[in-house]
Amino acid sequence: MTLNLSDEIASLEINRGKYDKIFPGYITHIRFPRFKNIADGARIDFTFPITALVGSNGSGKTSVLHALYGAPAGHSTGKYWFSTKIDPIEEGDGSPSRFIYGHRNANLNAVVETRKARVRKTRNGRPDPNYWEPTKESPGDGMVEPELKPSKIYSGRSKDRWNPVSRKVLYINFRNELSAFDKYFYFGKDPIPRVPPKKSAKVSPLRISSKMDQVCHDAELLVRVIESGDTSYVRRGQKVATENRLLDKTELGMVSYVLGREYEEARWIRHRLFKVDGGLSVVFKTKHGRYSEAFAGSGEVAVTSCVVQVLSASPGTLVLLDEPEVSLHPGAQERLLAFLSKMARTRQLQVVFSTHSPHLVTALPGD
Repeated sequence: MTLNLSDEIASLEINRGKYDKIFPGYITHIRFPRFKNIADGARIDFTFPITALVGSNGSGKTSVLHALYGAPAGHSTGKYWFSTKIDPIEEGDGSPSRFIYGHRNANLNAVVETRKARVRKTRNGRPDPNYWEPTKESPGDGMVEPELKPSKIYSGRSKDRWNPVSRKVLYINFRNELSAFDKYFYFGKDPIPRVPPKKSAKVSPLRISSKMDQVCHDAELLVRVIESGDTSYVRRGQKVATENRLLDKTELGMVSYVLGREYEEARWIRHRLFKVDGGLSVVFKTKHGRYSEAFAGSGEVAVTSCVVQVLSASPGTLVLLDEPEVSLHPGAQERLLAFLSKMARTRQLQVVFSTHSPHLVTALPGD
């Protein structure tokens, strides 16, 4: 399987100026009257289905992704940005944190704007200081109340506001795309030391006193999961794995293409081993042999996870990627962009990613 990045970009270019009519729920622009450390009044126009956010550290790239995550209905920016004692969100008098974004309304046959703001809310009897909701149009933020026919019902319109766009969101932070092994071995807690047994006592072969002991012990359980071929293996009354399957032909082919390696097989397993709830293990097989993520490069697991999630995304999904170049060879970065371009074209995905890599930028249109 091969893709031509230039051809994929050119194919997307054909529909210039019509993306909001072709891509379901396409976000045309976003602006920030007041939001985190972004300059008041800043605006980003999404004139192409794939947009790279480029800037120095601390310039607000991830902040833009967090705002976009909270734009569609059913999603909240508060999932990633919330107030704490050490980092309080200080609101101005009558001027809450907020962002405004554009999307096409089919009934009006025009681009409309939705305003989402951080408001004080009480939920389940408790105050929620990190609640975001759509609010009425604000002339002070440059919003204009539309002239609507009183006898006509406009789908997507409430009394004094345009409702949030309805679309699914896929957010992947590549700094967090770690395998179950890496999460435990490099970031997990060491096993609690046990009191040495008396000389007369027998030492249990199951005694775990180091991370290596834990990995070796859990690897035996992981092998049993693999041998089962499904999620039926149970230990202590609980299933060890929630997912256990081989990547299909399309998934495996795209992972091989992006990483520039020929994989014969890859098994995807989500499990509760290595002291991690919901950890991901991937067991790869090439002509040289089989190995797990413990011996794989971190980029292999991240790309596999990204490919599987993007391929399973519904048409019209908003895909947000935070620094997808992490642990990836320059050639793999360009092939990943080719893959994302194809998916944007064939599934009408809108892709926005933050990056420090010129290899993920040079092939994109200047805007």
